Amino acid sequence: MTDKKEQKEKLFECPICSTYLKKNEGFTCPTCRRGPFCRSHRILGEKACPGCVLEIKSREISSLRAQEKSLRSFSLFLQFFFIVFAILYVADKIGFGAYLEMLIINIIVDYSLYIGLVALLGSLIFYVLLRAQRSRITELESQVSKLRSMR
Repeated sequence: MTDKKEQKEKLFECPICSTYLKKNEGFTCPTCRRGPFCRSHRILGEKACPGCVLEIKSREISSLRAQEKSLRSFSLFLQFFFIVFAILYVADKIGFGAYLEMLIINIIVDYSLYIGLVALLGSLIFYVLLRAQRSRITELESQVSKLRSMR
């Protein structure tokens, strides 16, 4: 009878699924110090419990969304910049340079094609970055939804 009692005392309950396990069979979360969790709640590549991983991924998603907003704004600025210099270039080639005071500045007129192309190239680079950012956010959101279903 004491053997059964000793065996039961050595078993611990998983806080998520309430299964009993030995201390060396489970893991304790280094972030929140909860545990021991059973191995079925261990997330591949992570050392924390599902709750802590969910919190970390949620913070990462909100950070990536803020970065995405900044990237989108800067990309729109570059597109505007491209359009302005494209208009200046076309106005100069058509002959409206004499009518627009702004076109009197030769540096802007002479290099408007190059400045516009640099702005276009920058806009394309930021578009690619936005696509990568969006795919990373989508990937993290799918991981979060899996974690929420696990809890």
